[in-house]
Amino acid sequence: MCSSDLDRITNWGSIAATWGGFVLVEDSWVKNERYGEIEADGRGSEVSFKRDHIDNSGSIEARHGGEVEFYKSHIDNRGYGSIEADGNHSKVTFERDRLDNWGFVGATWGGSVLLEKSSVDNKHGGEIEAIGKGSEVRFRHDHVTNSGRIEADRGGEIDFYRSHIENDRHGIIEADGWASEISFDRTGIENWGSIRATFGGAIGIE
Repeated sequence: MCSSDLDRITNWGSIAATWGGFVLVEDSWVKNERYGEIEADGRGSEVSFKRDHIDNSGSIEARHGGEVEFYKSHIDNRGYGSIEADGNHSKVTFERDRLDNWGFVGATWGGSVLLEKSSVDNKHGGEIEAIGKGSEVRFRHDHVTNSGRIEADRGGEIDFYRSHIENDRHGIIEADGWASEISFDRTGIENWGSIRATFGGAIGIE
């Protein structure tokens, strides 16, 4: 276990929880530079941010079944920044956070991203994606403003439940490719942009 409390952290290298390890960053300011890596690698490995401010231009990743958790934090994910759940059983969770995204937030190769009771501003150029069969991004009780792209691709799934979405003029919400699916359940939608299904994708509104 590695913990940080009331610190200022600037990372150009690697901060990792591996082989079931645990990294806790609490009440701190974190700047993850362009080539910096913060990762939870392997089942049982976890990186947890609690009440932090994270400025990310590098990579924050859960892989091989690891988990990254953000709780009551403010995350600025910059243009080169990537926050990703990569692989089966890999998870990234945002709970009661503020996420401003100019970069990439996504689930790939069977990974899972959950955003719950959070404020999400997906800026122009920002991407929130579920890529590949078994990959999923779930929004639960969130407020989402989208000027970028929210996309289910190659069989991925995105699910909005009891959320509010403002899809601005340049915003795209798209289910692209066979078996790709986006669902809106008990969700308010204000749309000035594009919500669409292409190449066999599906969109459901209940």
